[in-house]
Amino acid sequence: MMKLTEELSTRGDVSISLKYEDGRHIPFFEKKNLIVNGAKLILRNSIYISSSTNYIATLKVGKGGTIDPQGLVPKIEDATQTGLITPLTVPVSVPVTSIPGAGAPSDFSVTFLADVDNSQGNGELITEVGLFTTSGSLFSIKNHPAITKTSAFSIHYEWKIRVL
Repeated sequence: MMKLTEELSTRGDVSISLKYEDGRHIPFFEKKNLIVNGAKLILRNSIYISSSTNYIATLKVGKGGTIDPQGLVPKIEDATQTGLITPLTVPVSVPVTSIPGAGAPSDFSVTFLADVDNSQGNGELITEVGLFTTSGSLFSIKNHPAITKTSAFSIHYEWKIRVL
C-alpha cells in the first residue's frame, strides 16, 4: 500500500476538437497536460479519505496561455498554478462528464468530457484550459495554440487522467 508521503504518479492527455453544426468534427490539438501540485493532495484524499467530496466538476477556458499576441506559441505550464492565467472577461465554465477507465483492473483512469458550445466565448482567442474541482481548485492545466472562437462551432475537450 502506498504511504501518504509517497508521490502519486499521474499523467494526462488532452484532446481538443472543433464540432461544426453540419456534423464535421475536426481534430485541433492533442498533447500531454500538467497535473498541478495541488492535485496530488486531491488524489490522496480521494484514495485515503472515503468522505472526500472534492472531485473534478468543471472545465474553464482562458486567453493567457500563449507568449505571443497571435496565440501561436503556448506558454509552458507551471505546476504551482492555482488558476487560469487570464480567464475570459465573460467566464466560461462548463460541467464535465466523467467516464471511468475500462478494461484491466490496473486501468486507474478517468476521461472527462466537456463542450464549450456555440454560444460561449465567441470573439475570444482561447489559449488555455483547466479542470477544476467542486471547491474551485485547479486540478490540471493545458496551454495550447489559439482557437478564435465563433458561433460556427463548439469546442470539444476530451481529457484522460491516469494514476500510475
